[in-house]
This record gives sequence, structure tokens and C-alpha cells, in this order.
Amino acid sequence: MIELMPASTLPVTEPVVELVNVFARPLDNAVAAARTCYSPRGVITPEEVAGDGIADPVARADRAAKRDALARDLYQAGHHTTFQHVHLQYVLDRVSRQFIWSFLHSHPFYNSEQVSQRYVEVKPESFYIPPLPPAALTTYLEVARRQIADYQALAQALEPTVAAEFYRIFPARRRQPERWQKSIQKRAIEVARYLLPVATLSRLYHTISAITLLRYHRLCQQMDAPYEQQRVVSRMVDELLKIDPAYVTVLEEPIPPEETIEQRFYAAEAPPSAAEHRTFTAEFDRELGGLTSRLVSRKPDNEALLARAVREILGLPAARLDDDTAIALVLDPAQNRYLGGALNVTSMSKLARAMVHPSYTFMKKLSRMSA
Repeated sequence: MIELMPASTLPVTEPVVELVNVFARPLDNAVAAARTCYSPRGVITPEEVAGDGIADPVARADRAAKRDALARDLYQAGHHTTFQHVHLQYVLDRVSRQFIWSFLHSHPFYNSEQVSQRYVEVKPESFYIPPLPPAALTTYLEVARRQIADYQALAQALEPTVAAEFYRIFPARRRQPERWQKSIQKRAIEVARYLLPVATLSRLYHTISAITLLRYHRLCQQMDAPYEQQRVVSRMVDELLKIDPAYVTVLEEPIPPEETIEQRFYAAEAPPSAAEHRTFTAEFDRELGGLTSRLVSRKPDNEALLARAVREILGLPAARLDDDTAIALVLDPAQNRYLGGALNVTSMSKLARAMVHPSYTFMKKLSRMSA
């Protein structure tokens, strides 16, 4: 049995949130962008929005009130691209992998660089502790500590096997085993990480636009980790308000947990039972048919659609450019040299963008262990 610390001595994990980079004058910038859309005399500057050249304090206050009123109108009208100009770069520390996976990375509008579990060893006690009743906390701690202990044990047990394969591939390196020991250990922990709890702590740079932060705030109490989400997001908002208190003008309150669509469904229909969970899993696995990835849907004319798109871009009839030749023009790396570039410019290339038209839907069974 794992020896546990008394629950009362264990503090709930507090995240570390720091706003390290942000546009100057965020709200002024958003309003200036909006006013520029309708300005007959050129670009409106944030300084003009704020009334920097106005000496009279009453007039400056009136200018600020007009800015706030326009900001509210923009927000409520859904003219959100103006808020998207402002980007915010945060350092987040002592946050769980579950929070990162289920909340921060569950949408496309972000950029993150987080500490790797592949090559950075996870230390004991490096897991998120939520506020739980004593009995539940005892079970939670036992499971999390056992998972990390198993991870450490597996990594150690794998080293001889990893070393044998490593030296089979690189036989000349056997002559200097001390030089390659860390490389072997890293490859062992890369495999062993699959035993780590989703509560494992992480740290990262996370960059989003201001409108994404407003969305975070609005939905921070939704499933799966509402307590941690609320704590982290509220601190992210606080960091922005330190820089620009006027952003409170467009800050909506979070949707209460009981009003989120998932919780409303469960309140009406009752959450799934353990037996129903097992049934769902069995159905999903049966549809996969023993695979980890299976194509389940596609447009029936994907190939013809791609070929037509290529011809339309070039302005050529089918008699001049048949389907196979048109498809090869964008999918064959010998012809589409952009496919081999490090910058991935295919989203900018007119011909390469033809690949967006075909679509495929897969069922996948994936690990949630990320680099």
C-alpha cells in the first residue's frame, strides 16, 4: 500500500499564469480597427481612439465612454475580427495535461509550446490536486502516485531492451556506453509515459487572440475540468485587465455549469451508467473492426472534384487536362514542389488550395500522450 500524506496537509494545486507579451493598448486597438473599416480619411490609430491629444479631462472621459460603447456594440453585433488583432502570449505552469488536452487544445485558434513528456522525466508528486472530499482525495492520490511509480518502474525495466535495440542500430556506439546512456533513458521514458496520469503537470507558452480569451472565459465552467479551467482562465483574464482594465467592457460572465448544453442534457436524461460506457466502447471498437483508424465517410466524387478544381484554377478544359494529370499536378511531390518545403505554403498557393475541396472522415483511437 502506498503511504499517503494526510489529506488536510495537501494544498489544492494553484496554477501559475503570466502574460508575457501583448499588443499595446488592446481595446483601443480593437476599436481603432473597427473605425478604420468605415473611415473615409484613412487609418484610425489607437491614440486617436483614446484621445491622447485631448487636454480637457471631461472631453477625454467622453472619448473613453464612446470607445467603450462602440466596443460593446462591436462585441454584441459579432464583429469579432476587430478583437482578433490583439494577441496574448501567456506562460502557464502547474496545469494538468487533462486541462490542456480537453480545453486549451480543443479548438484551432491557438499556438502552444509545452514541456515534453517524451524526453523530460516526470518527477514524483508532479500531478494536479483538485479540491476533493477526504475519502475521494485519498483514492485520487493513491491512483496518481501509483501511476507515476509504475511509469518510473517501467522506464527502468525497459532500459536493457532499449539499449539492445539502440546498439543493434548503432553498433559502433557500444564502445562508449556512458556517452549514450541518457539517449537510452530518454527513449525508455518515451515509451513509459503511456502510464502517466492525465493529471500530470505541465508548463507551456500559450498564445491566443483576445477574442479566444473571451470565449475561454465564457465557457470555462464546461466539462471536463471546470474547477481548473475556471482558476486558470480567471487568472488569464486578470492578467489582461492589469494591462487594460477597459476590457471589462466586453467581458461576459461565464455560463454556469448547469446551463452548459452537456450538463442540461445529463440533468434531463441522467448521466450514462458504467454499463452504458462499456456498451459505447464496445460499439466504437466494433465499428473500428480491429483497426486504430478507419475511413468512415467521404465525398463520393472526391477525385473528380479535385481535378475539376485544378482545371478551373488554370482555366483549362478536360480535353486539355485529364483527371489523372490534374490530380498529379497537386499531389505528386515531383510536380508540386511546395509539398517538400518546411514552411508549408500550400495554404497560400492557388493550385495547392484545390486540395481543400475533397474531404474524408475517420474514426480514430488515439493516445492522449502528447509531445
